[in-house]
Amino acid sequence: MNFSLSSKAITATKTDCLVIAVPEKGEWPGTTKAADEALGGLIKQLEKAGDLTGKNASVNTLPLVDQPWQRVVVVGTGKDSDRTPANFRKA
Repeated sequence: MNFSLSSKAITATKTDCLVIAVPEKGEWPGTTKAADEALGGLIKQLEKAGDLTGKNASVNTLPLVDQPWQRVVVVGTGKDSDRTPANFRKA
């Protein structure tokens, strides 16, 4: 398995699996917002339904069809106030 990091726009990234972060509360990172827009609001819809909590180190894999990516892995990064280097590494 190969991993790579890229600074190009997330919607221009071609990959089998996209990994994004969702905080438990607060503002989403720009890349998460962009991925959600590309998926027609799917991530926000799952969060509102309670399927994605954003709790630190929670992981959800979303299989996709006819999308820029084959799957999206959503990693919870916890509350802003609790986001320490140790908790971020745990996530």
